Amino acid sequence: MPYRPLLELAATHAYLGEGSLPGSALVPDAATAARLRGLRLIAKPSGSSFTIFGEFDAKNALRVPLTAPVTLRFAIERPAAELLYATDLAALGTASLYTDKGAPAGTPQQLRRQPREEQDDPRPFALVSVQLTPANVKTAITGGPRRCVAALPVATARWCYYLVTDLPNPVAQWRIARGDGASGPAPAFRDAGRAELTAPAADDATGTELRRRNPGLRVLRFLSDAPFAASRSAVRGLELHVGTTRLFGALPNPSPGATIRIGDAAAFNQTLRVVTA
Repeated sequence: MPYRPLLELAATHAYLGEGSLPGSALVPDAATAARLRGLRLIAKPSGSSFTIFGEFDAKNALRVPLTAPVTLRFAIERPAAELLYATDLAALGTASLYTDKGAPAGTPQQLRRQPREEQDDPRPFALVSVQLTPANVKTAITGGPRRCVAALPVATARWCYYLVTDLPNPVAQWRIARGDGASGPAPAFRDAGRAELTAPAADDATGTELRRRNPGLRVLRFLSDAPFAASRSAVRGLELHVGTTRLFGALPNPSPGATIRIGDAAAFNQTLRVVTA
């Protein structure tokens, strides 16, 4: 008898761009696994997606009829360190149950994040709860499976670049700007976020430590105007200039694993070096 996909679930993260979470991120709970067995449905994980297949007879009907909606629940496993740093844990802490209840229609359907319910297992990193309905079965025959996505919230912070250098150019000549032709979202760096650290700063322990470790060199700091999302993919066109000279044509993204405090602001930071001597 042929099997057809009825429902596809995926866990995604904006830090990865369009990609899904690596590894087996979605795991059905015991009650869901029992329901699937009882309905003779096959659950097949593939990376961070999970597809449920139904066995159909010659009349295009499920071998075990689905006469009413059934609720299926999955745990999203705790991601590896890089993704953990890139996740807005504060947002997830207050709302970590992804559900199709009240979620806007769409293909794929973006599941709505809400607080866990009292009976929910508090141990998983996050939970997914969706319904499989008789209407989904009919649609699977003619139009393919229903697709749902649980998107983990991405961490945001100011982007900060430190420059250790022996170049003597005045502070006003230094800038981070977008290159010609660059497009897409990017953090903005204006003059107000540029400073030379000439003395220990109580509100910037990282900059103070860089000064201590680099005697005789200058330490400049470039802080973005506003928070910007962590991203594994390089933000294209971010360049470091001094006067009319471009020193870096493609600045690396600061890692969310290198989050520091500058005053009251959280910042992802990256250190650059231009030393000529």
